[in-house]
Amino acid sequence: GADYIDTRRSWLELEVKYTPDAFNTTANGSFGAHGSVCNLIKNIVISTRSGDELCNINDFNLLQNILVPLQYGREWVDGPGQLMGFGGGCKNNTPTRFCIPMYVLAPLFGYGRLMPAMLMSGMRIELTWENPKTAFKAVTGILSTPTEIESTYTISNPKFVLSSVQLSDSIQRALNE
Repeated sequence: GADYIDTRRSWLELEVKYTPDAFNTTANGSFGAHGSVCNLIKNIVISTRSGDELCNINDFNLLQNILVPLQYGREWVDGPGQLMGFGGGCKNNTPTRFCIPMYVLAPLFGYGRLMPAMLMSGMRIELTWENPKTAFKAVTGILSTPTEIESTYTISNPKFVLSSVQLSDSIQRALNE
């Protein structure tokens, strides 16, 4: 369409179901103290409709474990950070919905301006998922020590929720000039 996208008010929404192995049926999946649902994303490649690469981030999960605590304060951690599962995890065999703000996904979306329709239309965002051993640490209780076990996770209902903005004719005319 012709709408601009406000990436500061848009997010990736998905459900994650953590499943431990048959020998650890009570284990939950922890993201770690500074981890979040971002632990599940290994790499991100963002490209235009024509295939031009705009952004390529390798080891996204490790990068976010370092950057999020440094860039955002307690208020953010208690708000959007909780929607991302910051410092939390997934309960055993229970689907949990998470939201990752687009400005966290890539610096391209953290620009702080409305993104034009010609850029966003047909944009391809390719996510490579991390293996469960790296993404989660298994915990069986509140005070238990995280351990490595064989586990799997399932991602369902992934979708981008975008905030679209229509500019008035006079503003759009001035931008086009």
